[in-house]
Amino acid sequence: MKRRKLALASVTAALLAAGALSTVAAADGATPPTDPAWINPDGSVNVEKMPTDMPIVDSKGRTIPGKTFNMKADFEASRPKGGPKPPSAAELKAEEDRGVKRIKHADGSEEVIEPVE
Repeated sequence: MKRRKLALASVTAALLAAGALSTVAAADGATPPTDPAWINPDGSVNVEKMPTDMPIVDSKGRTIPGKTFNMKADFEASRPKGGPKPPSAAELKAEEDRGVKRIKHADGSEEVIEPVE
């Protein structure tokens, strides 16, 4: 958990620094920096191009020698696995009270029909 918070803080610091640099660069008339190679034009992440290890930086943007974090592992761990959790009994009861109908199909999929007023 501590490692994840440190990684998140490092990425946040790097992104803030990049934003500050691009703002200064834009004010000077210079071209702002480009996105890293693992960021697609639509802003999504291409995991295959993402580097495994990223340096950790301090509050002044200087890299800390010998300190890195595994960016791919942290990114993969933060992605939800297995889709949404099934609703609890209380949630199902509340849906039923609102007139929501759930239909389970033979292939395992589920259809939710909500009343519209």
